[in-house]
Amino acid sequence: MKQKLVLVALVAITVSAGCESKQPIVQSGERQKTTVVKDTLGPLQKQITDKISTHIGQLQGQNKLIVAESTLDVIIERSEEDVLFKEVDWIPTISRGQSTVKLKLSGNKVQYKVLPADLKFDVEVGEVLKKVTIRSKLPVLDEELVEVQSNPDKMQFEKDMGWSHLESGRGEEMLTHIKQTAREEIIKSGQTPPQMAFAEAKGKNSLRETFAPLLKAIDESIILEVEYFQ
Repeated sequence: MKQKLVLVALVAITVSAGCESKQPIVQSGERQKTTVVKDTLGPLQKQITDKISTHIGQLQGQNKLIVAESTLDVIIERSEEDVLFKEVDWIPTISRGQSTVKLKLSGNKVQYKVLPADLKFDVEVGEVLKKVTIRSKLPVLDEELVEVQSNPDKMQFEKDMGWSHLESGRGEEMLTHIKQTAREEIIKSGQTPPQMAFAEAKGKNSLRETFAPLLKAIDESIILEVEYFQ
């Protein structure tokens, strides 16, 4: 009985440019002949790898890569109770009222970064699929680039002063304290789970936009994916 053999060529991406390999084909009667298969995928993988490596090297000239930005509105509240006399034994606490001050700041800005030094990538090149996967650590809020709103038109104050507090006195002290803590509160707001999820999604888009033009110039069929690692 004669048998037909189907030769499956697995492309070895380690083959250098211009190299030819000889694959033996076993036919019926155990006669042998050789066929020449020119490697076209090895050079393509090398080209992709070199381009991405060079670009990441250029990015590493920066100490960070901003991948997302968000505008936040925050409300900061501070309350104090003026106690004339604290409870001692059978004598109850005597309060002269509670004062509350609120400050709403609109239009504060925060940015999220990844470090170019943390960027990694994989290149997969086959007859059908050509894919590049860019890997990065999760974006983090850049605490050096927190913009606290200073426009008076975007600030709203509310004061509810206890009967023993003079608004022009203690109220102003409380408001000053609130303003001093505004930056810290904005950072906390920017690190909430919904905000971080927003930053991660925007970060993937940003990294795609960074590398997509390089790959498109090489081969428009290359698939680009972005993943995060811990």
